[in-house]
Amino acid sequence: MVDLALVSAYISHKETAKIAGTTLMKRAEWFSVLQNQLLQLKAADFVGVVITPATATKKRKRSTVRLTYVLDQAEDWVTVSGVQKRRQRSCKVCAPLRTDSKKKSFATTFFCERCSVNNATCWLCNKIRCQYKGVAKTCFEIWHDDFDGDSPCFG
Repeated sequence: MVDLALVSAYISHKETAKIAGTTLMKRAEWFSVLQNQLLQLKAADFVGVVITPATATKKRKRSTVRLTYVLDQAEDWVTVSGVQKRRQRSCKVCAPLRTDSKKKSFATTFFCERCSVNNATCWLCNKIRCQYKGVAKTCFEIWHDDFDGDSPCFG
């Protein structure tokens, strides 16, 4: 924090010198002058100074980092005909594997958080709905076992 304050103070010095048209000190020279000024301060210089009370620090909630691929269920809710249901999205595996173009791909409420990038969520089915290379698997398994599961869903 002190480093940041010193850098900010030097940048302020540069801008002030530019505006006032005065000579700009080099960074090392400026730090030397600042150090000498701070060393000359006495206890009397701090008489009457009111200490700012510490603010209540609020801890930030850290986002968890997933090391494995896990299906999570979305918490998006919609009301359909007066009934509250989870919002469904098109599965990223079902859509390209659908052989009948007239049928829609299956919708799902599950996603892989580790494969999702920023606001682009990787939606994957949690039920066995199709076969891939002759094996019945969930879309989640197909995505991670047969497709390149290490790459993000949108890249």
